[in-house]
Amino acid sequence: ELDTGVREEPEPLPVKVSVSDLKVKSMEEQDMQDFTILSHGEEDRQMPVPAFMKTEQEADPARQGAAYGTIWHQVMATIDFASTGSGQEIRQAVQDLVKSGRLREEELPVLEYQVLSCLMSGDHSWMEDGTLDLMAILYRTECVRTGEAGEVKDPGAYEESYGRMYDAVMRTRGQVITIDGACRELPYHAVSSGRTREGRLLGEPYTYTAAVDCPHDRESEDYLHRYRMSAEGLISILGTESLEDMTLVRDDAGYVTHVEIAGREWQGEAFRALLHLPSSCFYVDMDEAEGEVCITVKGSGHGFGMSLCTADYMVREGAELSEIIQTFYQGAACITIP
Repeated sequence: ELDTGVREEPEPLPVKVSVSDLKVKSMEEQDMQDFTILSHGEEDRQMPVPAFMKTEQEADPARQGAAYGTIWHQVMATIDFASTGSGQEIRQAVQDLVKSGRLREEELPVLEYQVLSCLMSGDHSWMEDGTLDLMAILYRTECVRTGEAGEVKDPGAYEESYGRMYDAVMRTRGQVITIDGACRELPYHAVSSGRTREGRLLGEPYTYTAAVDCPHDRESEDYLHRYRMSAEGLISILGTESLEDMTLVRDDAGYVTHVEIAGREWQGEAFRALLHLPSSCFYVDMDEAEGEVCITVKGSGHGFGMSLCTADYMVREGAELSEIIQTFYQGAACITIP
C-alpha cells in the first residue's frame, strides 16, 4: 500500500507470496555500489559433488518430518529470544541445553540452528521442497560469510512448517556456495520484471550476478500491480513544485535507475522506497482529467540475482539445484564444509 492518498486500482492481481521477509534493504540515497542487498545472505553452489546430488542414505525415522519439528520446537521454545541474538549467545544457549542433558551435542550444530532460524523467520510455505533446500544453502552461506547468526525471531507463526524446514536443513547439512573459492553475498528477490538485472550495476564486486530471462515470472500472481494517487499527493511526498518534465532512466531489464523531476534526481530504488512500490520496474502515467497519477509496477523485489519465482518453477520442472544456482550466479560452486 502506498503512502497517504494512494489507492490501488480495484482489479490488481492477488498477492500469492509475501516478500516482507526477503531481507531486501532500500538503497535510499546510497550509491548502487555501496548498497548492501541482504541482511541474510544468499549464494550459489555446485562443484565437488554436492550432498544433494548424492544418493540419499537411509534415514533414521526418528529424525524426519514431525519428529524433527518436535525436537526443534523444544529447542526454540527453550531459548530466550528476547535476549538471544548473536552467534555467541546462540552457542551459549545451545551449550546450556547440551550440558543439561536435554539435547545431545551432535543433534544441534550451531550453524544448522542458525539456518533453521533464518528459514523460520519468514513464510516459505509456498516453495517446493527443492526450493527450500536452495534457501537453506543460501542462508547457510551467508551465515558462514558474515560469521553472524543474523536476527533471531520467534518462529511461532510458522510452527506448522517446522518439519519441512528442518528436513531442508538436514538434506543440505553443511552445504555452502562459493565463487572463486569464497562465500560471497548473492542477492535474490521474489519475482523479476521478466528479466533479472546485471550485477555490474551494483559495482565490480557483483559482476558474477548474471542477467537472466525469466518469462515464467510473468505468470506469477505477484507480477503486476497497479496504483493510483492524486498528483498533489505525489508532489507532497517528493517535495517538488510540480511533476512536469518527469524523466525515468531504465536499465536493460526495465528497472528505473534514476528519476528526474523539475531539476531534482532520485535513484530508482530510493524513489521506489518513497512510494513503497513492490519493485523499481515501474511506469508512471498522468491522468490530467482526474488530477491523478497511475503507476504500474512489474515484479517484486530489487531484481538482482536469483528470482525465487523462476527458481521454484525450475525445481518443479526437475532442474538440479546446481543448474538453478549457476543460471543466476556465474562461476558458482557448492561445497560441503565440516
